[in-house]
Amino acid sequence: MARYPTGTSATRSNPMLWFSDYSRFETIVRKHIPKSSRVLMAGCGNLAMSNDMVEDGYQEIVNTDLSSVVIDNFKARYAHVPQLSCILGLDDVTSLQQPYLP
Repeated sequence: MARYPTGTSATRSNPMLWFSDYSRFETIVRKHIPKSSRVLMAGCGNLAMSNDMVEDGYQEIVNTDLSSVVIDNFKARYAHVPQLSCILGLDDVTSLQQPYLP
């Protein structure tokens, strides 16, 4: 189980929401990001937002985080969702080469 500064914890069945869930950003995301886009979710943490976006019709989301615990939990939780992939330890997203798939 990952521990966070607030003293709360996240598990595979209980993802953390740092600021809000996808429903709060859905209108903005749909307006600016076509569903056919490849989306990079930098610092994905234990958010369910990537999966929520897939459920909303997004085709390909690459998730990255510096925490191996977070990435392992994410992979286990969403192993059944082929539209989601993960990269561990990407600390500088500006240095990405295309395509940025693992």
